[in-house]
Amino acid sequence: MNINIEHSSSLYIKAERKMIRHCLWVLLLLFLLPLFILESVVAAGLNSYDLAYVAEDGGMWQLYLSDSRDGRKQQVTKSSVDLRNPTWAPHGNSIVYATRKGSLYLDALDGKSVEIPVPTIQNSEPTWSTDGSFIAYISYTNPRGYESELWKVGITEKNAFGRADKINIPSGLVTYPSCWRNTITYSRLEKVDYSGVIENICRIDFDTGVEKILIADGFDNIHPAWSPDGKVLAYASNRQGNFDIWLWNEEENIYTQLTSDPSMDQYPTWSPDGSTIAFSSSRSGSSQVWRIEVATGEARQIGFGEHGSRDPDWRWAGK
Repeated sequence: MNINIEHSSSLYIKAERKMIRHCLWVLLLLFLLPLFILESVVAAGLNSYDLAYVAEDGGMWQLYLSDSRDGRKQQVTKSSVDLRNPTWAPHGNSIVYATRKGSLYLDALDGKSVEIPVPTIQNSEPTWSTDGSFIAYISYTNPRGYESELWKVGITEKNAFGRADKINIPSGLVTYPSCWRNTITYSRLEKVDYSGVIENICRIDFDTGVEKILIADGFDNIHPAWSPDGKVLAYASNRQGNFDIWLWNEEENIYTQLTSDPSMDQYPTWSPDGSTIAFSSSRSGSSQVWRIEVATGEARQIGFGEHGSRDPDWRWAGK
């Protein structure tokens, strides 16, 4: 019997190569599968958090996620500069925040943050539009001269950024915008002859381009935040001496004082069902995040930064 040695060797080599490729695929899967599982577990873990805020860690204010029910928290960033004003996207899968140096960043909660390309400087206080199509923010062009600008930058569902445009509003110093449908509400600083300045709450309508004063009572009214149904505005006011959280029912024009602690209460944000408000308070000795039931006024601390926590923002759809 004639044996074709060359042919047999070729078959053997092909079989050996096939086995090697198979082994490499198995090794690759064994390497990637734990990473995929770990990434899925991390994503699932992050999805269990419903509150974002900044807390001081190692001398810097970092981004944290927290469970508002049990106080569990997880640090998201290790930034070399202070972070501030985190705000959840309406879809709940990413967060935008500002830095002390005036930059804006988007964190998709995947371990990576990307800087938002905008032409302005000293940017702060970002907020998402209700439909998630743009991010509004404040550019402090000349804060000592009582001047700032309101801008917006487009963004897609895949976090691709569009053009940044200035929103035309009357000149002056405006702070802390809050979007609701086709409007943006913000605080406006007004000069009052020799007695100094006060802050009123105003709203700009995109359809008409008209600014309307909502709250102007001779006191400082800041940090506006609309309830999920858009009927009640939460804000901080010093109309009773120190800053407390107040509610204003626009339709009925009713004002309700929600907190009455001698400390400083600020930065309110609504829970998805509108039953609870998280806010920053110094009632425990340093600025920390608290929550209060709107119906009962029962309050408890839910943020626990070593040297403080602040700027809470609740995660809910349609924000």
